[in-house]
Amino acid sequence: MYSRTKRIHLARRVFNSMQVKDIATWTSLLNGFVVSGEIKSAWKLFEEMSHRNAISWTVMIVGCVRGKEPVRALELFKRMRKEGDDSPTSITIVAVLSGCADIGALDFGMSIHGYVNKVADLAMDVGVNNALIDIQPCGSWVTLMKRQENTLSALVVICKDVGIFIQDGLRRLALSDVPFRVMFKKD
Repeated sequence: MYSRTKRIHLARRVFNSMQVKDIATWTSLLNGFVVSGEIKSAWKLFEEMSHRNAISWTVMIVGCVRGKEPVRALELFKRMRKEGDDSPTSITIVAVLSGCADIGALDFGMSIHGYVNKVADLAMDVGVNNALIDIQPCGSWVTLMKRQENTLSALVVICKDVGIFIQDGLRRLALSDVPFRVMFKKD
């Protein structure tokens, strides 16, 4: 409530007066700082936390991406995987992939893609799959086709690129059968 009304310092005062603070109260205040745009205060609180869960890690990762610090978000994700007890959620993965797209970190994004393919719940998540499509630079579908086991996912990437080709004035390439010949070509 306090963070939505831009009175996060009142929330901090309430938090400081609490006798018992659990992970939910810590994460709630953390989210309040992020929502209020007070990333420095969020970082300070995050480092004070004795225990973090997937939600608290995700709040900071999302805060970094939204705060135009995608490199810091990717570093924090690596730290989460190393130190954290909980697995990343679909929201965590979408935020990290967004950070990858922001800085063109295709290799890191593809490593996340490999992780996603190993986790059944993430592999079927629409938001995660859309984020995976967004990290693909225009024209990278040839490389992606070789990596894709799921023809439908590859077709979606091709359709995205066809739309980009049309926007960029490359209508002939977009409307040709080249993307589809590559997709169905046997090695």
